Amino acid sequence: QMEYFENVGGAVAKLSWVKLSGSGDWTGQYFNNKTLSGSPVLTRNDSQINFNWGSSSPATGINSDNFSVRWNRSLNFAAGRYRFTATSDDGVRMWVNGQLVINGWTDHTPQTFSGEIDLPNGSVPLQVEYYESTGGAQVQISWTTVSTTPAPTPSPSPSPSPTVGTGTVVSSYLNVRTGPGIQYSIITTLVKNQTVNLTGYRSADANWVQITMSNGTKAWVSGKSYYLQTNVNIANMPVWQGTAPTPAPSSGTGNITNAYYVNLRTGPGVSYPVITAVPSGTNVTLLGRNSSTTWLKMRLPNGTIGWMNAYYVSNSAAFASLPVLGG
Repeated sequence: QMEYFENVGGAVAKLSWVKLSGSGDWTGQYFNNKTLSGSPVLTRNDSQINFNWGSSSPATGINSDNFSVRWNRSLNFAAGRYRFTATSDDGVRMWVNGQLVINGWTDHTPQTFSGEIDLPNGSVPLQVEYYESTGGAQVQISWTTVSTTPAPTPSPSPSPSPTVGTGTVVSSYLNVRTGPGIQYSIITTLVKNQTVNLTGYRSADANWVQITMSNGTKAWVSGKSYYLQTNVNIANMPVWQGTAPTPAPSSGTGNITNAYYVNLRTGPGVSYPVITAVPSGTNVTLLGRNSSTTWLKMRLPNGTIGWMNAYYVSNSAAFASLPVLGG
């Protein structure tokens, strides 16, 4: 039943419908953007996800570039282990029974991804998301049985498969830390234009990303765009579920004095490059000293760490009680 009322001015009323997915069909929602946002331009049934549109549009009213699709269906599986495979140009990701098993959510030429999962007997929900940027467009989804042996009692689910990518330092300096926060110890400091390999995990607030150092050590850097530019969306990464080390306790506080501005340097001496100039009155966290107690290592309120001549620092404890960290 449809009811309609018109008072004055122009009048129009339209009614349309689409059959939702029946048994064996995917329900596809097509969007004229790459982010699956807003209302779909088209909703239709697709018997399978096996498309190679090339440079053409998927359907009337859909862009030939810069579009996205979300497909959903449920399918009965026998208990066992299954391998799901996706080939796409550009981004694709797939959830099986609520778990992310494929994540190729980047611009790329035709590329194949796969992931395995143990499934229970019965109906299993499937979801595929795809986006096309520019150039050719294609997406194919398939799966095969690895083993029909009944799946064992599941153990706690591991973290989802991460989105692996790279990042480039865009700030002058970027500290590498043992954990996701400025309260964690600095391992080393990167400089502008250095690149890092991302593990694919982020902190819960998406402000920090985990990286793999050249020696294989896992570490953390700020993921804020004015420090690091990444080729993947940090917000789409799964949250790290591991345990970060306990932050090292601070060794005291100090206050900048005896000058309007004092240089903070990368090492304990005037031969080291200047990181920034710190204004008088700034409160800092003291981390250590050189062997002659003429230079102090400190952390600024914004998290920047460097060295300053001890003459320009007053502190709440004797400098000699600080640990020797250099020089």
